[in-house]
Amino acid sequence: MYGRPQVRRRRAEWLMVDEVRIDRPTGGVDPITGQPVTETVYPDPSWPASHPWKNGKAKVQNPGQPFGNAVDVGGGSVTIGSMFVHVPVGSYRAEGGDVITVVKSVNDPYLTGRRYVLRDPHHVSLGTAYRMRVEDPNGYGGVSDG
Repeated sequence: MYGRPQVRRRRAEWLMVDEVRIDRPTGGVDPITGQPVTETVYPDPSWPASHPWKNGKAKVQNPGQPFGNAVDVGGGSVTIGSMFVHVPVGSYRAEGGDVITVVKSVNDPYLTGRRYVLRDPHHVSLGTAYRMRVEDPNGYGGVSDG
């Protein structure tokens, strides 16, 4: 009825040509920089170089329609856009607030360095990928500072 999930997952992974790093805030603050302290949760730093997800296999995708939240900032309204980031099933345990940085994008060099914040972690039993709704807090074109 549902086909073979392993085959469908391989097909989904085949489309994951981008590479991301996912960091999780620890709650601490660096006393020198004042920036939040994070730990990398994907790709898992303990994975060997031969692991198929060692480089942070992912796909960044626009939902194909306007999708965002209007937020009042400094007397004006700004829309925080939403996107989706797909990673392989079983690659990591997603948590709201995780920060996803695009390390490399094969088809769009302007995605490289882009940073997103995970808002909707969810898992499904027959999913072919973890499709995570993320927010783009910088608006399209903003990139990380390191």
